[in-house]
Amino acid sequence: MFQFQQSIFQIILKITRIVPIFKKGVKTNPISMLSIVSKITEKIMSKLIHVDSKILDVLSANQYGF
Repeated sequence: MFQFQQSIFQIILKITRIVPIFKKGVKTNPISMLSIVSKITEKIMSKLIHVDSKILDVLSANQYGF
């Protein structure tokens, strides 16, 4: 699966399925369907990075994004 120390993310977790969502007229919106394991891994990594950045005091209190 994902090996955190080696930064290896298996190709099977990167595969997505694009599904078109049809709107009125000719406009469509593509939606990416990701695997559940990929989404869970993303949440775990996000929390680990957030905790590490708090502990190491890497981000400024004035830093923001949108």
